[in-house]
Amino acid sequence: MQQVSSTTRRTPRRRGLRRLLTDLGRLPLATAASLYRWFDPGFWLEREARNVVLGWLSQPRCRQLEKIAGRLSARQCVLLAYLAAKAPVGGDVVHVGAWESQTTAWLAEGVRQRSDRPRIVSVDSGGQDSWQEASDIVRRFDSQAHQLKIYRTRLQDVGPSFGRPIALLWMDGCRHGADIRQQAECFLPCVARGGWAVCVASDASAAAEARAVIGKRVHRGAEFRRIATVRQLEIFRRET
Repeated sequence: MQQVSSTTRRTPRRRGLRRLLTDLGRLPLATAASLYRWFDPGFWLEREARNVVLGWLSQPRCRQLEKIAGRLSARQCVLLAYLAAKAPVGGDVVHVGAWESQTTAWLAEGVRQRSDRPRIVSVDSGGQDSWQEASDIVRRFDSQAHQLKIYRTRLQDVGPSFGRPIALLWMDGCRHGADIRQQAECFLPCVARGGWAVCVASDASAAAEARAVIGKRVHRGAEFRRIATVRQLEIFRRET
């Protein structure tokens, strides 16, 4: 009979011990990540948005929306729809940099939940290709029922003369610092008290620029506070 050495018999036990020690070493990091998430307002905001919005949408409708081409993930779009529904009464929902109108369709879902049915303003400064795609999406999702107003022009031609209160300002396509500054200067002064201002930042420098331009800064008497960062979306709210 072949004898099994004591070293061979101990090998599985040693492997189990090493695995246990490795897991124990990771425990402080996992605990720290859980605690950070627990105290992160972005985590709770995203969680509430997902629960609420998916409660509105039927599964076929949700699949339709998720198939729209665009640069944002479905989770980011769900959050924007939620903010559109929770924005203060008496202002427009403004989408700057609409491109193919992916998020315009999601914003329309949020507006559908409101009794005041605010106007959706979509500003598209792109080329003919993006304009045609946006028009097709508008017809498919019946966004005209929400008083959709589309501007196909430069930001500088709309922003300074806009003049209407904004409940939600969604600055799409401003993934770099210069774009964020340009869109903020054009439309931020129109955001109503309690209104949301949201932009997407592609990297740390763009996020820092957004916080410098919008957060804790005063724009013609309007002061904004940074609420959270959720999946590259920088979320601010006007306080005064």
